[in-house]
Amino acid sequence: MTLSVNDLSNYTISVVIPAYNAERWIGEALDSVLAQTYPPTEVIVVDDGSTDGTRSVIQRYAGRVNYLYQENRGQAAARNAGIRAAIGEYIAFIDADDLWQAEKLALQVEKLKEGYEWVICNFANFDDSTHQLVDMPKLKLYEGDVLEQLFLICFIGSPTPVVKRDIFDKVGGFDESPSLLFGEDWEMWLRIAASYPLGVVHKTLALHRLHPTSAMAITDPMQKMENKKKIIEEIVARYPARLGKLKFRALSHWSYGLGVTLFKQEQYFEAKAQFLKVLEHRPFHGGALTYLTMIALGPGFSKPIVRWKRRLFAWLKRLET
Repeated sequence: MTLSVNDLSNYTISVVIPAYNAERWIGEALDSVLAQTYPPTEVIVVDDGSTDGTRSVIQRYAGRVNYLYQENRGQAAARNAGIRAAIGEYIAFIDADDLWQAEKLALQVEKLKEGYEWVICNFANFDDSTHQLVDMPKLKLYEGDVLEQLFLICFIGSPTPVVKRDIFDKVGGFDESPSLLFGEDWEMWLRIAASYPLGVVHKTLALHRLHPTSAMAITDPMQKMENKKKIIEEIVARYPARLGKLKFRALSHWSYGLGVTLFKQEQYFEAKAQFLKVLEHRPFHGGALTYLTMIALGPGFSKPIVRWKRRLFAWLKRLET
């Protein structure tokens, strides 16, 4: 049974939104937050040194949004500034280019009432230019003690978590290291997952925007991999008994993903190196073997195979519906 707002009113939530040159999207993000059926206690936008019209857009929400400005220090530092300023017992995160469904906070607070101290939900990707949902592999969301599953694949979307405020006092803030340009949210969720069971609302309540200027799009694939390796090494050193046995499997997973990305960009030599790294630890990895075969055959053979595979998957998907 869905609880009324009055039943949930003892849960105070501060929404933290880091923003950098987000004038195109911040208004839509704020509208989705302010339209929640369970209203947040406060909404904090941390402007991370924007040089566009981000501030002027936020000024339209005067009285409903708290605006903080800092010199450009990165998304991790902006999130930490928002956490320090927050007065709510819980912190909810959303990036300035993402959106929430109206019932997101209400349904997550219902889950918090079961005794969890942090809760996530499903999310979907959508294309900025068309506002159409983008097909993506369905991530399985795990509940409870999720450290090992989360270490192998980050299934937590950045606009989904609601986290009890005092957790950050215990595990620390987001890593602001200049060398960590990508994946700082995954690193944080791993630290939390090591000590706190995770609750999940199995509904798509958040939307992640895909656009060519996002951090995901502009970060070099090799830089992403270096960041992932750094996180894996540091987290394994922190929790060796639980994660040491999974280290090479995790590295293989990210090498395979990087290899696929490089293959699609027609960087075949670099892609081959990543697939060979996968086979060092997982010699019978079917995906890596398939891509290595296509690289060996050359673009003239591999491109038709990729097109055939896509048609096959699309046909199988139509059969399921």
